[in-house]
Amino acid sequence: MLETSVTEADGSRTTYRFDEHHHETLEIYERTGKAPIMISFDRGQSPAVRAMTIYCTRSGGRVSDTAPVLDGDEERTKAELFARTCEN
Repeated sequence: MLETSVTEADGSRTTYRFDEHHHETLEIYERTGKAPIMISFDRGQSPAVRAMTIYCTRSGGRVSDTAPVLDGDEERTKAELFARTCEN
């Protein structure tokens, strides 16, 4: 497994994890004073992302949701999962 992290000027950090084929498997968003948000990518046996699962906090409790990814539209799927599942 490969991993890299990017830290922004405001102290927030995003960690990216990749499999042995260099495909992204997990993103972890960490913000000061907030619970981390994790997004996992399900590729099955292909390099294309078939589904995403988000893990985050809402109303003080941990929640998760999974959605299919259609035609490689990963960014739209990620934004929709975040909007309907997590607190900002």
